[in-house]
Amino acid sequence: MDEIKSDNLDLTLNRLNDPDLKLRRQAYDTLWKYKDTRILEALILALKDEDLKIREIAARSLGEFKNSMVVKPLLEILQNDKASTVRAKALISVSSKEFPNDQVFYELIKALRKDPDTDVRMYAASSLGDYKDKRAVNDLIAAIKENEDKENQNNADVRTEIAMALGEIGDKRALDPLLGLLNDSADDVRYYTAEALGQLGDIKASEPLVQILSNQQEIRKVRGSAARAIGELKYSSPFIIEVLQSVLDDEVIYADSNWFDNKLGRIAKESLKKLGIES
Repeated sequence: MDEIKSDNLDLTLNRLNDPDLKLRRQAYDTLWKYKDTRILEALILALKDEDLKIREIAARSLGEFKNSMVVKPLLEILQNDKASTVRAKALISVSSKEFPNDQVFYELIKALRKDPDTDVRMYAASSLGDYKDKRAVNDLIAAIKENEDKENQNNADVRTEIAMALGEIGDKRALDPLLGLLNDSADDVRYYTAEALGQLGDIKASEPLVQILSNQQEIRKVRGSAARAIGELKYSSPFIIEVLQSVLDDEVIYADSNWFDNKLGRIAKESLKKLGIES
């Protein structure tokens, strides 16, 4: 069996120089399956291939190898490749928790603040949330304003990832910026901001979240996220209890990206239970 695998690998390596571009791409696209350190050099060299697709494949495939050898070449691609799709795949690969060093961290910050492509900035924000490093908080907050252009819908995706990252990190400095994002024009930004405020755990968010929940003009999935966050804060007052109880009979089913078969009344009931109120 090992001999067959070795033969297959040798054949694949030979095809990396095939004059047929389609065969070359296919060969590169199968290298990662071997999980063999002998192919690391081939993939690293491919990061500078003239063909865009091959560079994308190489950047993505190197993320499968938990070997520190891949960090430097991936960072170079993140810094220098002119194709945003290649930079994005390099960022995803190098931001693995297998490589949690300061060099990677600061390159993620740089990508968040400086990269011209929204996908790269979005993945940078997401990765910084995974790192849960409080040194990222000020840059994430600053990046909210840098991605406010409402004419570019993709900027909303960046703001969404920033809100999620700030929730994951859980630093109180994020409270006021997150409260500001509750008024964002994008539904997903408001949805994930409410969720992030629940993670943050600051009771100062209670009143704004209750206002979201009681707003009949707000869409259900955002109101549901606010109701869930209120329960996470575990802070109650007669007014909070009254508002949660006011939606207990809302049995309209809706779906969102994280939860299915939702009912606003059911979420409110769960939050009331977390606040010590049986309904």
